[in-house]
Amino acid sequence: MTRKTPKTRKRSVDSHEINYELPRDPLTGERKRKYETVKGTITDARRVLREREYERDRGVYTRSGRTTFGEFTRQFIEDYAIGNLSPETVTRYQHMLNTHILPSLGHVRLSDLSAAHLQAYETMKMKNGRVDGKGGLSAHTVAHHHVLIRRIFESARKLGYVAVNPCDLVDKPRFSRKELTVLDADGVRKFLDVARGTPYFALFHFLLHSAGRRGEALAIKWRDIDLLTGFVKIQRAMIRQLDGSIDFKEPKTEGGRRLIKLPTSALLVLREHYQEQEARWAMMEMQLKERDFVFTDIEGYPLKRDAVSAAWRRVAKKAGFPGLRLHDARHTVATILMEGDTHPFIVKEMLGHKSIKTTIDTYTHVVPGLLEKAAQSLDAALGGSQADSVKKILEKEEINNASWQNVGKTEKSAGA
Repeated sequence: MTRKTPKTRKRSVDSHEINYELPRDPLTGERKRKYETVKGTITDARRVLREREYERDRGVYTRSGRTTFGEFTRQFIEDYAIGNLSPETVTRYQHMLNTHILPSLGHVRLSDLSAAHLQAYETMKMKNGRVDGKGGLSAHTVAHHHVLIRRIFESARKLGYVAVNPCDLVDKPRFSRKELTVLDADGVRKFLDVARGTPYFALFHFLLHSAGRRGEALAIKWRDIDLLTGFVKIQRAMIRQLDGSIDFKEPKTEGGRRLIKLPTSALLVLREHYQEQEARWAMMEMQLKERDFVFTDIEGYPLKRDAVSAAWRRVAKKAGFPGLRLHDARHTVATILMEGDTHPFIVKEMLGHKSIKTTIDTYTHVVPGLLEKAAQSLDAALGGSQADSVKKILEKEEINNASWQNVGKTEKSAGA
């Protein structure tokens, strides 16, 4: 007869050892026993034992043990992030972790890291979190830290290292969205006048008429463009790998693989660009092929991302728009389209957003104008013959906008 191992055993005057069976290993099917030392009386030990067995039976047992947040984070980066996220995202995560998060939280056991720790960390970073010691990080930056920590803990929860995600108990720092920098139609013309004659004119013209991303534009091949109709297939993007090399992969979002229609002016510029590129290749006794990239250097290689961004900044500064980012070309196109009564859903499709909520949230500065136009359209559609009558009544009673400016303010003041 096999002798059973006792579940509790006295170790010293004020400590006891408990042991209990762990859940079966999902790969081998084997069961193992877990041993813990509990400070206190035998009653305390039996209480902890009941808690552990209850957690195990409910399926919320955690196996973090002595694993620290830093150790699990390295596992998260190696086993999940590198294989599932873009190299740019992994690089950004590693910078946040190595510069800020791990020096503060990496030594804490995963199972001991509480909501209080995270709240204190975020508060500290906003007060005095800059690496140079000159003040705190912005709420927007710390919000990115919060999102990353939350993602790491969610992975730990799914893998059974923790029972709950402590980030659920901590509010993400609030911040005001930075106002977008966009060009109006005159600004676009002024920018392109300055860009004309540079090797980047065709690319910049395309970006300011397509709402494409930099990486998407640099990955376009001639076979992706119908030079007769102006339709362009966006189906890959240029990315930088962790080792610094360049590669091409599918766009970053589910809606990223899409079909866009260029306006006639942009189509004419691309046709001219094709003829110039074809002539340049002919001088080298080579033939331009459909598989060749559209925006290249003189040797036919895709333009370098950093060189493109630097050229954009030079043109922007010369055109009188210092601080205008290359990505603002995308915001410019979206804003002009929405202000011109293009339905947000169509704009969402052009941008390749996953959901229309992203589009609306990004371009909230356009929404008031859309609401005004919607109200005018409704009035025109339903007013009919009543419109003239309403106008006469308003004129007769001499009601103007100034009469209504203080409506409601008196009530608010009285209630204050």
